[in-house]
Amino acid sequence: MDATRLLPSQPMSGARARMRLTVIGTGYLGLTHAVCMAELGHEVLALDVDHDKVANAARGGLPFFEPRLEQLLRKNLETGGLHFATSYAEVAEFGDVHFLCVCSAEAEDGTADLRQVYAAADALASHLTARCLVVANSRLPLGAPGELLERIRAAAPAGDQVDFAWNPEFPGEAFAVKNSSRLGRDGFGVTSDWADGLLRQVYYLPLAAGEPAERVSVVIPARNEARNLPHVLGALPAGLHEVILVDGHSVDDTIKVARQVRPDVKIVQQTRRGKGNALACGFAQVTGDIIVMLDADGSADPGEIPAFVAALAAGTEFAKGTRFSRGGGSHDISRFRRLGNAALNGLVNLLFRTRFTDLCYGYNAFRAHLLPALDLPSVDALGPAADGMLWGDGFEIETLINVRAAHAGVRITEVGSVEKRRIHGVSNLNAVSDGIRVLRTILAERQRAHRIGRDAIANQAATGRGLVTARGITQEKQIPAGGSKQATATARSSLRTSKTVPSDCMDTKRYQGQYPLFRLRSWKRRR
Repeated sequence: MDATRLLPSQPMSGARARMRLTVIGTGYLGLTHAVCMAELGHEVLALDVDHDKVANAARGGLPFFEPRLEQLLRKNLETGGLHFATSYAEVAEFGDVHFLCVCSAEAEDGTADLRQVYAAADALASHLTARCLVVANSRLPLGAPGELLERIRAAAPAGDQVDFAWNPEFPGEAFAVKNSSRLGRDGFGVTSDWADGLLRQVYYLPLAAGEPAERVSVVIPARNEARNLPHVLGALPAGLHEVILVDGHSVDDTIKVARQVRPDVKIVQQTRRGKGNALACGFAQVTGDIIVMLDADGSADPGEIPAFVAALAAGTEFAKGTRFSRGGGSHDISRFRRLGNAALNGLVNLLFRTRFTDLCYGYNAFRAHLLPALDLPSVDALGPAADGMLWGDGFEIETLINVRAAHAGVRITEVGSVEKRRIHGVSNLNAVSDGIRVLRTILAERQRAHRIGRDAIANQAATGRGLVTARGITQEKQIPAGGSKQATATARSSLRTSKTVPSDCMDTKRYQGQYPLFRLRSWKRRR
């Protein structure tokens, strides 16, 4: 029996096996992954149909720059751990695990063009004659992993013996070697326990090293959502650190249903009214490293959470959902709301020099140490007698968070997301009145930005403390960029105090981010 094959009856033992892996595609994603897999001690055969590209890589050449990658490429070529080929038949014969690292292109209408991905999968499938695992490392839109699996099994002589896994891959420029070589993702999708065991064997070293997985906290504001919660809570991925449901004084069985579906849920009562206050109350109870904002009405897909976490693992600090960029879409937004969102989004881009594609979308994830930068209204403050709400307590919270994150100079990545229709009930959103609140928020935040700049200049004159300048706005730098223990502890209590937030750079990138899962498995080490 081939020692490199991990059969279902073979549990993953304490000894690491040197496995034979293949990587399809030698672009930025594929070549980086091939080198890093070889660095983990596996024997890797990387394939590309471009003979010139293969010849260059086999000589140790890189068509792009990535810190440490060229050094590792040459090292593994010399030790014999990495080889290159142009034959799919050779690749299928060589390996038991095949990583599909062909990136999807973008069609003229903004949707994903999967022709190259399907072409590579078809070429590989026709040579798969024995049980093996195909792992999609490419960024794929909603539904594509399932279609890819059916396509491969239909074309492969091995048929249903071909198992499939999905691994969210966001290498991140300047972070690619680190992110591809070590455990930094929240989960992966598999079709069987055999695929789960085999993929864990591939990543044995980072798993055995016991690297702590980042703790993901999901905050869900809910008001009278008893009928929707089974769909939302039941679809949450495995491996979450905590789920915090903020109840907005529901009169139905929201709390009862939440505890029935997920006994470990943490229930928090909001202190005032509105979605913004509910989120702030949830943020104040967070104990994790990453915060994910998720609606309770079923419009946001919990299966996309790993895509947001993967974007953060790639080095960004704020993963901002978008319905209007690559990988995104909406089955719910009306034409009137779409036009209003576009106008408000354009105004923010003009005033704050951002490149957002979607301003009013509430599916976001960010690092917990950024809470002081958001400077949300205190959860303990009393609202006015008229409606019991402070500024920032309503639906304008999404705009406020996006704008303050941008003004704070944090690294922002847009992640494509598909908005679904609410499953049950009627939305509390009013396009006109809430749109006016958003417009007022934009103008108020612009004034706030100038005020912070003036206060920082006055503080410098009075104290002589150091300042940083970003986009013409001078601000005092108070929040550390790394997310230390001290910063995290400060973040957890930040919603009860008022803080001035720094900025020193703005880097907005756009990534495709639609990743449906088969069965989500946590990367946390099994005990």
